[in-house]
Amino acid sequence: MSIFNMRIVVLDLDGTIVGKSKQISIPVLAKLREMESGRFPIIIATGRSLIGCRHIFNQFTPAWPIICFDGRLIYDLARRETLWASPVDPEIVDMIIERYSSTHHIIKEYPTYLSSLTKESGLLYAFSFGVSRNHLRNNDEYKSGPLRIYLKSKKKGAQDERAGSQIIEKKNIDIYQTSNDWLVLSKSKENKANALQILAERYNFNREEVIAFGDGENDIELFKNAAISIAMENGDEKLKQIATHIAGNVEEDGVLTFLEHILCGRM
Repeated sequence: MSIFNMRIVVLDLDGTIVGKSKQISIPVLAKLREMESGRFPIIIATGRSLIGCRHIFNQFTPAWPIICFDGRLIYDLARRETLWASPVDPEIVDMIIERYSSTHHIIKEYPTYLSSLTKESGLLYAFSFGVSRNHLRNNDEYKSGPLRIYLKSKKKGAQDERAGSQIIEKKNIDIYQTSNDWLVLSKSKENKANALQILAERYNFNREEVIAFGDGENDIELFKNAAISIAMENGDEKLKQIATHIAGNVEEDGVLTFLEHILCGRM
């Protein structure tokens, strides 16, 4: 298919355009700005939270809405507005607080801030993840459910396999444990492809107009719903097997060649 039939470029962050430096390189940054000034809108689709990629958007602020939380949030940076969200079900939030508030630190993450049940829990979370305390609020109520819930045992050195197994019995929950022993919960059955479809309906484009870049298993559904899919050399093997093209390593700005091909119509 000719590149001239395309007009939407979807980019993952970590492992795709963001490497070990935790920043977008100057050459890639320049190319992204050149693309947006032309006829190629950029959609960022990341597993990070909105708070977790704020420093990236200080470098490059896409004109189009962004997809965060692996497809659980669509956010318009220009308008500072949530366009769509898929939060944890309220009954699950209530169950977690009732069952675990006495034994665990609990943090609820919303699009633009984090809510902690206690000041101690908020400080521990900020230290664990390197998050500014400016993003924290103590026991703040929000009009809808959080996009993620974080739990950590108050007992030093304790593992949370039991709590995790009890929670995962509930339907519609994805759960994993971080390297620093926080449990992270979010609504299941959401992905970047679902969020992209919502944007497609809103902005009137289809999969035949989408070029997707990514590196992880969380990009598989996205690749299945793009006309052209470009996996990074450093990416997951399952993803590379279904990609239409392979780009170089993120540490070598592997996306650059393909971005240039897109701009010049040489693909």
